[in-house]
Amino acid sequence: MNSAPVVFDCNVYAQALINPRGPAGECVEAAFDGKVLVCLSRFVVNEVRKLPGNPTMARFRMPLERADQLLAKLSPLAVFIEAPPVVFEHPIDPKDGPYIDLAVAAGAAVITSRDKHLLNLTNPAKSWSADFRARFPWLRVMSPEAFLRELRYQ
Repeated sequence: MNSAPVVFDCNVYAQALINPRGPAGECVEAAFDGKVLVCLSRFVVNEVRKLPGNPTMARFRMPLERADQLLAKLSPLAVFIEAPPVVFEHPIDPKDGPYIDLAVAAGAAVITSRDKHLLNLTNPAKSWSADFRARFPWLRVMSPEAFLRELRYQ
């Protein structure tokens, strides 16, 4: 996976901001260290910038500057695709579609997430994921822990 394109969904960035030493923080650190090439889009940047105002995140009292600092550090290292073409509409959670669109446009093989609707896209037990698996068999969705395990074995 050395310098392989990867898409981190917003919850990975949220967890990295809350706990930089946790698994999500290690994923982002891998990008800073050049071990992976992160893909960003205007959608992802906007989602990260909204994190400090998110009611779920309010208890962490995260200032907007922290999200902006993370993006400022990450952006020069990332592949940026302003508005990837829409290639997939998530059947359960339409807000997850832009992550698939970005991954496909960037040629990424991995989306790292904790979002159950994204993770279940590769689950054959979920009938609603069949279209995704048929159209994008190379695209894997994995948790930060699984991503880090794979990264360590490369």
